[in-house]
Amino acid sequence: MAALTVKIIDGAYENIDAVENVINYAMRMDDMKIVGGYGVTLTNAKDIINQFYTVKKLYNVVNGKQVVHIMFSVDKTAYLNPVQVKMLGDLLGRYFADDRQVVFGVHTDTEHLHIHMVINTIAFTNGSYKGYYEIGPLKEYAKTCYERVMDMAWFGKLLRYYN
Repeated sequence: MAALTVKIIDGAYENIDAVENVINYAMRMDDMKIVGGYGVTLTNAKDIINQFYTVKKLYNVVNGKQVVHIMFSVDKTAYLNPVQVKMLGDLLGRYFADDRQVVFGVHTDTEHLHIHMVINTIAFTNGSYKGYYEIGPLKEYAKTCYERVMDMAWFGKLLRYYN
């Protein structure tokens, strides 16, 4: 396994409850210390779901693919803890944050830590639709983010990032 694996989760996500289902899944660890996002107020899953729907309704775009769901898996040999992986999620979320709502949660329930990230298909800036991202550029960006987190973790700069 590579140090960081990026996978765009297959799925149409066109059903009426796709936003609710995927955000609830991403946030299922029920620990707001390992949840992050952009373009949303990080309160609880229900409020974030409503925030995604508010953007869709504002631009009257409520049909079609509702969200993009991406998983970032960190190899256990990286020896990162959940807070460090959350920091990785913060950096990864910036890829979409200029015009998309993003929420993610770190999952600690498997052998390796991983992030489930949910991106609104409707831009909060102008209502444009985007239901697909090229995996190549996303992997390159993720690699840069991963290397940055590893440098900070190994050289003790991580605490200053959050203080």
